[in-house]
Amino acid sequence: MIEPSSLTQAITELTNLVIAQTQSIKKSGKINYNTNYNTFAKFESLDYDATTGGLNCSFHYETQPSEEPDPKVIYSIILSTVKQFEKYTIVRKQISAYNGVNESQSDLWLGQFVVKVIYAVLQDDSEWPKHVQKLQDVFLNDLEDAPLEWHIKVYLSGIVMRVPELNLNDNVKIRRATAEDFEELSKKDLPLFIYATYKNFLLNDFSTILEVNTTGTSKEVRPPAFPEVNKLISTLQLFRKGSVRTVYTTFDANTITRIFGSGYAYSTHQFFPSRYAYQLSEEDGEKLRAFITKIKDRISLDLYGQILASDFIGIALARYQDSILRIESFSNRISYAVMGLEALFLGGGENGEFSYRLAQRVSKLVSTITGENALEIFNNMNKAYEIRSSFVHGSVSSKNGPEEGRIFEKVSEYLRESIIAFFMLERVTKKDIIHSLGESLLDKDKEKELRQIIDKHQLNELVKL
Repeated sequence: MIEPSSLTQAITELTNLVIAQTQSIKKSGKINYNTNYNTFAKFESLDYDATTGGLNCSFHYETQPSEEPDPKVIYSIILSTVKQFEKYTIVRKQISAYNGVNESQSDLWLGQFVVKVIYAVLQDDSEWPKHVQKLQDVFLNDLEDAPLEWHIKVYLSGIVMRVPELNLNDNVKIRRATAEDFEELSKKDLPLFIYATYKNFLLNDFSTILEVNTTGTSKEVRPPAFPEVNKLISTLQLFRKGSVRTVYTTFDANTITRIFGSGYAYSTHQFFPSRYAYQLSEEDGEKLRAFITKIKDRISLDLYGQILASDFIGIALARYQDSILRIESFSNRISYAVMGLEALFLGGGENGEFSYRLAQRVSKLVSTITGENALEIFNNMNKAYEIRSSFVHGSVSSKNGPEEGRIFEKVSEYLRESIIAFFMLERVTKKDIIHSLGESLLDKDKEKELRQIIDKHQLNELVKL
């Protein structure tokens, strides 16, 4: 059994040997340096339009040279020499025994650590000893599989910030994008930045950033899916009707050997203008924090961090997302919204008169929560169901006129309000909710009970935030 203190001591001794070997090679003049040229966007100005969420900016492209040690020297001369040290073999075997892995795996991990140390020593920086010590601490944490501190930054569309930032809790904030954010984006993915600015989407669409700090191992946090982030985005979509989507994500964690560690980034390449964007002001901060507290952790995800499709509320939420995010005709998006409402309000084994039952139940719940006219809701649902039936039977209408737009606005809002209601009534079974809605249509006392349940869960306040 290898003691942690014994392993730490061995790694420290090996680190000192790596430092000495690297400095020796450096003094011998055997290290060649390659000049790399990095192009990025440099902003002169950036003004935020708090009304539209657009950015008015001025920038130019700069190319900066940087001197980097030749990787061939790092790997073929220094690393290969270090691997011949007896101490390297000892540490490799200790890591294998300590972590219960084969020596090929421990050799991979140890080699990654050694290369990081070599690069740190070769940097023209007087602080390199501190960097090396930090690398050693990080490597030991990796071997212990200690929780990582993750910093996740998500470029969002669909939200307009009327204030510079809102803290949603101790670890989450939503804020305006800055010039530094876009400069960072251009350094990580210049082709994407150029395409975005060429298409003018950068100025109009992803000017809001969601920042999340969380702690956990890779298995717990599960990058790049990030369940916590996905739940937050789904919650933001429900807070108000908004086409809130991820455009670009960066995430960092201090690690050397673990997958999805430091400096990762990815884009969804979904460069579509947001159909529905809502504003967040200072006054919305408390409301949004309360909404997140009540809704976020009620959202169920699968093992891949996606909406749980086997859950009827999950199905409804997925169809809601289709209706507000997909770039399709109103008729198609009305169909998605109706499908979401069907998942909530229709039970298995029901026969006939689906459209009537659906319209009746939706109108009863939504009118009781919001005070809207029940007959108007009922009629809107009947019109929406006709469109949905055409969609399912293959004769999809491509109509995209004012009436279809009006129906979609109404039906998608009914779905949003109903999802929130079912989340808050999660201790009541779907069957009991449907039964209660039916009874409330016929019995005044049952209707009073329904209103009491809705008032108890403050559904009116939640859906009208």
